[in-house]
Amino acid sequence: MSQSPYAPPTSMLAERREMTREDLASTGQRFVNSLIDQIALGMLSGVFGAVAGQNVWIQVFAIFGLPIAYYWPFESFYGYTPGKLLTGNRVVSEDGTEATGVQILKRTLARFIPFEPFSAFRRSGIMWHDSLSKTRVIRSR
Repeated sequence: MSQSPYAPPTSMLAERREMTREDLASTGQRFVNSLIDQIALGMLSGVFGAVAGQNVWIQVFAIFGLPIAYYWPFESFYGYTPGKLLTGNRVVSEDGTEATGVQILKRTLARFIPFEPFSAFRRSGIMWHDSLSKTRVIRSR
């Protein structure tokens, strides 16, 4: 019996082992993950912007706090964001075990590096927020 395509992703890597290129999410999947998550963050920012008006501190929170409040809980508690859930991807440590909260926090903060999205074009396909936090995005179904 095959697994439902609507089931939440689970790690294919139960024990520690070297990851292969086939385990990793494709560049296209990662682009769709990012697109979905950026749309969700944009909508949340819009709500905060409408509430904030000219309040500078709420605007600063919308720019810096919302991404942290979005990525860190989703990825540390569940292993995926809504974008990764929809594409069947999951965040794990380099060795395939569950990523720690500290790794996810490093991963989240690394997203603020200027031009970080362009690291997707590296030959390895491993982005800076992956390499700096020693995490990987894998296919989970």
